[in-house]
Amino acid sequence: MVFRLERGASITGTVVGPDEKPVEGAFVIGLHQPTFGNSMTVRTAKDGSFVLDGLRPGKYWVIAGADGQGDGQANPVDSPSTGLKLQLGGAGIVELTVKRPDGTPVPRYRVRPFKAEPFGYVYSVSYEVQAEDGTGRVELSPGTWNLSVTGDEGDVSADVQVTVEVGET
Repeated sequence: MVFRLERGASITGTVVGPDEKPVEGAFVIGLHQPTFGNSMTVRTAKDGSFVLDGLRPGKYWVIAGADGQGDGQANPVDSPSTGLKLQLGGAGIVELTVKRPDGTPVPRYRVRPFKAEPFGYVYSVSYEVQAEDGTGRVELSPGTWNLSVTGDEGDVSADVQVTVEVGET
């Protein structure tokens, strides 16, 4: 089988926070439409700029986010294109306590927040929490989230749904 490679396209742009200031270190990913094949995840530079490169020409769903500042997205975005501006929408805080059935705290666990939307679980990330009393905090963008918790011994929780509002705990 012979593969003929063509030059990849790119999407360039900037990520800004709710305050319109550039966000350094935000993640940015592109999902090709309609295949949902994803680009490499990149991080923004000090000035908030990013480049998604090595893309197929076509339409992409571009998603960005940063801890404490929420997420933002644009869909569809042409590949190639320049000058995309993604504004993050702020975040709220979810505080949780994880206990075993006998009431003892779980000192180490992973919490995986995901939105109930197509591929919400697939493209979600989990956060490791370590606290002797089983307490933790997760900053999330506004909306309705499902939280799944896996304990340090492989035990799991049922999903719990929470609603997050900007600036609220």
